[in-house]
Amino acid sequence: MKTDQLTCRQRVTFIFNFYPHSERSGSVVTLKNWQNRLRTPDSGTVRELSNYLSIRLEHIARMIEILQSENDQWIVTGKRDRIILETDNIDFHSAVDALAEEGFRAQDYQLDVEYERKWGIL
Repeated sequence: MKTDQLTCRQRVTFIFNFYPHSERSGSVVTLKNWQNRLRTPDSGTVRELSNYLSIRLEHIARMIEILQSENDQWIVTGKRDRIILETDNIDFHSAVDALAEEGFRAQDYQLDVEYERKWGIL
């Protein structure tokens, strides 16, 4: 969408999954995957999961800070395994560029953009 286009409204949604898709295998990293590594999880496995989640949640917090510095009108929703940010007051290109400038890649988040016609016909 052209940034100066006034006929459409963008609804931008960023989804930050606690267990994102793995780059190597295409599978989702979940607690069950960790448990399957050992039938009875030991203290080392629990610590490994703790370290993974700590790093992942810190990355999510940093991405939220970046997006909120670009626009302060986000609707933030917490779910069991993800955090969702939604707004219609920012162009998604500027939000993605802000995250990329800080070193975050498209694999670090899920982006959904919906377009709504403001007036007229398609």
